[in-house]
Amino acid sequence: MKQLDISAFIRNLPNGKDTVCFSTEDASGSTSQAANTVEAVLSGSRTLLIDEDTSATNFMVRDALMQHVIHPEQEPIIPFLSRMRQLQRGYNQSELIARGLAREFGRPVEKLLRRRGIRQSQTQLGSEERQANAQGIYSAAIPTQQRGKHLLLVDDVMTTGATLTACATALLESDPTARISVFTLACAN
Repeated sequence: MKQLDISAFIRNLPNGKDTVCFSTEDASGSTSQAANTVEAVLSGSRTLLIDEDTSATNFMVRDALMQHVIHPEQEPIIPFLSRMRQLQRGYNQSELIARGLAREFGRPVEKLLRRRGIRQSQTQLGSEERQANAQGIYSAAIPTQQRGKHLLLVDDVMTTGATLTACATALLESDPTARISVFTLACAN
């Protein structure tokens, strides 16, 4: 594979290799599956068939043993099943909202947040469980030219604010001088 962005599935490789513009002659099973999935989506495939008997298990799901062995922040593989909703939709709804706002107001969209590891879905959790589940899951690297700016954090639906709080915390840890505002389309209760 040559110059393929597999960072949606693979990151933090032990050899420090870049996964945004990844090239290799001998990919591992997980890396090959990530590349195949990305190439299929980029070529417009609407259906992905993955044989669970021959697939790299750690590419498909992060089991309980691996959760104990490797800390989520060091985990190099973002399992396919955690990316399933975005792949099914074919888009990230919050990013689409952000791009629409940016176009309307003539501002750039910057992806400053990165999710560290995998946690369980927030959908079935109560307020306190959501706060605990979201805490520390995001990191941010605000470039020097963006420091001290007013940032608009965009999310489609706010339920308890746990995700937005975790994102804002990561942004402020990266740049304590940033001002943060939040835009959301709906509030659930």
